[in-house]
Amino acid sequence: MINVFYWNCGAGLLSKIDYVRNLIFTNDVDIFFIAESEIKSEFDIGCLTIPGYDLICARTIETRNKARLICFAKHRYEVKEIGSDLNDLVTLVTGDFVIIGLYRGFKCFEQETELSNLTRILDTIAGVEKNKKLIAIGDFNIDIGRSNAKFYEYLHDWVDTRALSICSVGITRSRWVNDQLQESALDFVISNNDNFNLTKE
Repeated sequence: MINVFYWNCGAGLLSKIDYVRNLIFTNDVDIFFIAESEIKSEFDIGCLTIPGYDLICARTIETRNKARLICFAKHRYEVKEIGSDLNDLVTLVTGDFVIIGLYRGFKCFEQETELSNLTRILDTIAGVEKNKKLIAIGDFNIDIGRSNAKFYEYLHDWVDTRALSICSVGITRSRWVNDQLQESALDFVISNNDNFNLTKE
């Protein structure tokens, strides 16, 4: 069994690293993806070290001078470089599994549209070897809890034509704005198999 965690930590990781260490050791986590980690290229990431784990930053730390997604993974997982250098994405391989963690920001890069921004991420997922068991988990910035949400139909058509499925845990983001509760289901899994348990805390 592979124990994968995904957390959108919000507003940066540096002040929360002790909490992450405790979660990892308490739950014997194999892979821990952390979105909105905000790790800049000038940071000394030595303070983030966790014994027994590799610290992997999305390649945007080189191309954009900041990784919004990082990963702690036990040493036995192989990092696979796939997709665009603009993706906040980390891909790990072990045996017949490919495990992708991702963060799709809502801000577009120069000469991009929102749709091409999404397609860039989805094309990377589609490029995984077909004989591998795929688990792609992350913040897609598409609210799959609302059928009228932007890109909802596009995403569902995309997974259907590729024999993939969307696995949801329901609401993953809640906040109060102007005395109103806003909720959305932006974080979910895309996979080509259903042989895993998905829980939310």
